Amino acid sequence: MQRPVYETPASISAEEAFADTICKCWSTSAHRTEQFVRFDYLLRWNTEPLHGQPMCLLEMKIRNCTSNTYETLIISRGKLNALAPPRHTENRVLPHLLVVRYRDRDVYCVIDSELLRVCTYAQGGRRDRGDPHDIEEVAHIPLDYFTDISPLSDNGAPTSGTYQSTLS
Repeated sequence: MQRPVYETPASISAEEAFADTICKCWSTSAHRTEQFVRFDYLLRWNTEPLHGQPMCLLEMKIRNCTSNTYETLIISRGKLNALAPPRHTENRVLPHLLVVRYRDRDVYCVIDSELLRVCTYAQGGRRDRGDPHDIEEVAHIPLDYFTDISPLSDNGAPTSGTYQSTLS
């Protein structure tokens, strides 16, 4: 039996707005992947000399709370494991990023073996939809593992200033 799809036009619109913010900040273009592909977006560079080249893959989460409401971000362990590149290929594949929009800030972290190591795991999940499949093993990612989304410097590294998104 196939699970229900909880993605709505409103949630897709919110993700597109978040992707636009990231693109403006990082001088990239976002390309939404097909439904049921592991990642939500592929980002491509908009600046020379890498114009058009893939930059990273994004998994996007939009939370309806401020970033200090909880000590961790919860995500399905199965989803996180599916998003992580195989350890032996981490240095040879596009970076895999988890980007999160909170009401007060936008953050990201790299999905890699280090992230899988710092997570704690427990049974949990959503209970508000009445879907028993929402209860599963989850990963708790410490919020201090995330970095504020900020403009990239000339060498492709985030700059020291914090980027504040325009949240409605």
